[in-house]
Amino acid sequence: MSGTETLGVFAVSKDLSNILTQEIATALNRMTFVQTAEAGKLSAQGARIVKALGGYAMLAAPWA
Repeated sequence: MSGTETLGVFAVSKDLSNILTQEIATALNRMTFVQTAEAGKLSAQGARIVKALGGYAMLAAPWA
């Protein structure tokens, strides 16, 4: 359907677009992990985890 040049451009552009999302996700994961670990029991943190995941989704999903 397309040549190797088109496939190469697509592959490189896909990798470049994922770099930003991966960097933000890594930073958010580090922060969320530390805050969750410091707060104590995981079963008592339901609302906090939902808010963290919601914030992550609002930031990262539009860029994915």
